[in-house]
Amino acid sequence: MRYNGFLNVNYFPNDNIIRSNRYDRDFMSAACLLAGLYPPAGYQLWNPAILWQPIPIWEELFDVAELAEKAGQCPTYAAEQKKAITELNRHSGRYKKLFSYLSKHMGKKITHITSIIDVWDVLQLQMENGYKLPQWTKSVFPEKIARLYAISFNTVVSGTPEMIRLTAGPVMKMVNQQLVKKASGKMKPDRLLFIEAAHDTTLQALLSSLGYEDPFPIETSAFMVFELHESTEGHTVQVLYYNSSAHIIPNVLDPPNCRKPCSLTAFSKFVNSIAPSNWEAECNNSTSDSDQ
Repeated sequence: MRYNGFLNVNYFPNDNIIRSNRYDRDFMSAACLLAGLYPPAGYQLWNPAILWQPIPIWEELFDVAELAEKAGQCPTYAAEQKKAITELNRHSGRYKKLFSYLSKHMGKKITHITSIIDVWDVLQLQMENGYKLPQWTKSVFPEKIARLYAISFNTVVSGTPEMIRLTAGPVMKMVNQQLVKKASGKMKPDRLLFIEAAHDTTLQALLSSLGYEDPFPIETSAFMVFELHESTEGHTVQVLYYNSSAHIIPNVLDPPNCRKPCSLTAFSKFVNSIAPSNWEAECNNSTSDSDQ
């Protein structure tokens, strides 16, 4: 495993902190990860028949999914999202035949490109949970609608630069603050690992912020890792992306305008360029037609 020898086999509270967005599925994901990461061993084995131990999970209040689904809490984001969705859906006429086919078999009228998000989610979750998909899906799922889904999801979550700032910005700012504090020796306690259980929307926003312009379907167990390395040349940051927990070899993501290896200084400069200094102020600085 990549972190054998870096992380302790036993769980120690000062080694890490685990946060989760408020949805049940987020906490469940964090709990499953911790069960596999820290099965009790040695003196921590309290019951040989139960290879599990309680580990605290704290709530993370900033939730990208909440913002994307309830954009009204951030007027600037809502205006940008509406603009991005409207622009994408202008091209819906190209897919009338596909939408007619889906509407006929799903019992729901599909008229816009962004409607594909719901179609994909239903079929993908059924497949992941072992349910047999109807015969009619074979001609459209997953290949035929995968690209439309990925483009739609990217548009709804992070379709404009301002949307990226308001979704990924606060997350990247938090990550950078942790890295800088760790590198400076000012982190108390001196943790080894931060875990945040979030959503595919969070990953989509982060991928967009890192300049990934070719969207793809994000799998249920996908995750991203920000590693801090130290060498004679100083501290560097490596960003890794796994589109599934079954993947062993990650994709290495290079932050924009950051030479390999990406120095912590360059990474911080990049984050500062996309993260709002005052998120609330930017959120309420909408100039959409609806605000006139």
